[in-house]
Amino acid sequence: MSLKTLLVITAVIGLMFGLGFALVPAQLLAGFGISTDATGLQMARDFGTALLGLAVMAWFARNAGDSIARRAITLGFCAYFTLAAISEIFWALTGIPNMNVWFIVAMFVILAVAFGYFYFTQRGPVKS
Repeated sequence: MSLKTLLVITAVIGLMFGLGFALVPAQLLAGFGISTDATGLQMARDFGTALLGLAVMAWFARNAGDSIARRAITLGFCAYFTLAAISEIFWALTGIPNMNVWFIVAMFVILAVAFGYFYFTQRGPVKS
């Protein structure tokens, strides 16, 4: 798999979950056995819009050449997915969400490892 393919996959995942959280957060959360009040729904919408922003970044970074910016994006996604995986694991262990949360944990771990692989195996970035 290439970094370009990984960025496209990330953009598609971000678009799907971003639209879900931004437009129908109650239905998306229900899939994990979660219900919330109006404040929680607004926070979910805010999270969805952030995911949409990350999807846009991943989509437009897919064709970037080797550069400091592309390495920063790669490291940023590695950090995001690593921290998100840790957060989701702690949440899953509370017993609050249903078993579907482990799908999200697996997805975050796979993406964290993939972005980490590309970041740590790339040669140094082009000097600007």
